[in-house]
Amino acid sequence: MSPLETLQLWFATFAEDPGAARDLWAEGATLHAVDGGFTGDFDDLLAWYARRRDNEGAGFAWYVLDHLGGERYAAAVIRMVSDARPGGWQQNAVYEISEGKIGQVWLHESESAE
Repeated sequence: MSPLETLQLWFATFAEDPGAARDLWAEGATLHAVDGGFTGDFDDLLAWYARRRDNEGAGFAWYVLDHLGGERYAAAVIRMVSDARPGGWQQNAVYEISEGKIGQVWLHESESAE
């Protein structure tokens, strides 16, 4: 499976059942939320995502706007929205992927309006 195919499967699985996406997370993989100074493993990712969802409140959702992949990395531009921030914000993520598993993720978020 290519990095792009792995990323597409990751998003489809995470949207349906975030816990089930663990199968695509490599042993020892790390998420780096660059802006928040957050680094963690898969369980930390689930807790971070739950906090984000709770903090943003009703209407919290995300949509993949675009993605691309190479031989070792894949990247995505993700639109995040909530009732509290209907203009939304953008998340840019780079995924290091090997043998169909995500090994590292670097996230950067910025306020933006479409």
